[in-house]
Amino acid sequence: MRRVTRSTEVSRPRGFGDIFPSIVNTITGIILAILLIRILLRLFGANAQNVFVDFVYSISAFFVRPFINIFENIEIRDGMILEINTMIAMVVYALIAWIIISIFHSVTKEEVTEEFIDMK
Repeated sequence: MRRVTRSTEVSRPRGFGDIFPSIVNTITGIILAILLIRILLRLFGANAQNVFVDFVYSISAFFVRPFINIFENIEIRDGMILEINTMIAMVVYALIAWIIISIFHSVTKEEVTEEFIDMK
């Protein structure tokens, strides 16, 4: 007869911890969707005088501002622009969200120790 101890890590978020990762993912998803729409509008040369296009550019400008002038935009044809800086912004925001959620999960993990008797 011998005692066997097994430790496992269990993630058990409580209360706010149940919804925190979902909130971070939802906010990040909204930001990334707005930035993707901006990329597509600029890529296809959308008319900036249009109400919807102006609205998207206005909102997305806040999120793109820290990344402006890292690289020059690539002009494909007249008015059709590929915004590399916006793509970089999307990657950075996705990484930040992933890091926040990973840290949150590592902080909320608990170690559970089980002990049982092996009859061999």
